[in-house]
Amino acid sequence: MPAYAELHCHTHFSFLDGASPPEELVDRAVELGLSGLAVTDHGGLYGVVRFATAAQEAGLRPIVGLEIELMGAAGPDPADHGTGSGHFPEIAPLPDDARRGEGLPARPRPDRARLPGYRDAVKEDLRGVGEAQRGPHLVLLARNAAGYRSLCRLVSRANLAGTKSMPRFSHELLAGHTEGLVALSGCREGEIARRLRAGDREGARIAAERYAGLFAAGATRVGGRSARGVAPLPGDAWRGQSPATAGFLLELQHHLLPDDDWLVAETVLLAEDLDLPVVVTNDVHYAYPEGR
Repeated sequence: MPAYAELHCHTHFSFLDGASPPEELVDRAVELGLSGLAVTDHGGLYGVVRFATAAQEAGLRPIVGLEIELMGAAGPDPADHGTGSGHFPEIAPLPDDARRGEGLPARPRPDRARLPGYRDAVKEDLRGVGEAQRGPHLVLLARNAAGYRSLCRLVSRANLAGTKSMPRFSHELLAGHTEGLVALSGCREGEIARRLRAGDREGARIAAERYAGLFAAGATRVGGRSARGVAPLPGDAWRGQSPATAGFLLELQHHLLPDDDWLVAETVLLAEDLDLPVVVTNDVHYAYPEGR
C-alpha cells in the first residue's frame, strides 16, 4: 500500500465544524497506517500543540496547517463585467483534443448564476449562513519553523483586524506572510473550484497562476533565509516544480457528490495546462463514520 498523508483535516477546534479531538484523529491515522497527518482547522491554531504532542508520541509525522476564509477573490467576478447583467455566458466546451476523449465525465449540474461569497464575514455567519455566501477557502501548510511563524503572525493579525471569532484574512495580509508555507487550492468552496463550477475556466486559471507565483516567491531563499512579503514571481518561473518543492498545489477531493467526477477532471486538466502538481485530500471532519 503506497504511503498516504492526510493534508486537509479538521479537529473539534474547527468550532461547529469538527467532531473529533486531535488525539482521536492521531489514533485513527496510526490505525490506518498513514505516514503523516496535517491539522488544518478553520481560522485558528488552537489545537496544534495537543495535536503535535499526540502525533510525536504515536510516531506519526505532524504537519501544522490552517484553513482560511479570504475576504475576497484573487480576481474579479466575470459576472460584473461587460453588460453587468450578473450572469455568466453559456459555458463553452473545451476544444476536443487527446486529453478530452471518451470517458471524461460530463457536467451534471446546471450553470451557476455567479460566483458566491466575497463579502465581509461576521460572527452571525456561524449560525446558519451557508458556505456559498462566504469568502473562498484556502489551505496553508507550514513547511518548516518559518512557516509556523508565518501562520502565527497571519492568524494574530487577522484576528486583530476582525471581530470575535471572525478573523479578516485579506489578500494583502496573505501576501505578506508566505514565508515557509505551502498552499493547497482547498475544497469545493476554494476559489478555483468555485470558478470551475461557475463555468469561469479563465478566471480559475488566473487565480491558480496568481497563487502559484505568490507562494513560489514566498519560498524563495535569499541570503540563507526565506524572502517574506515579496512580489509574485514574474512570468511562469513556478511551472514544472515537483510536489516536494512547489509552493502551490491543486487539491483533488471526491465525496460522491453528483458533480465530483466532473470537478476532479476539470481540476486535473487545469493542472496539466499550467504544469502544476496536484494532491489528493479527504477534507476530514471526524475520525470515525459515527462522528458524522
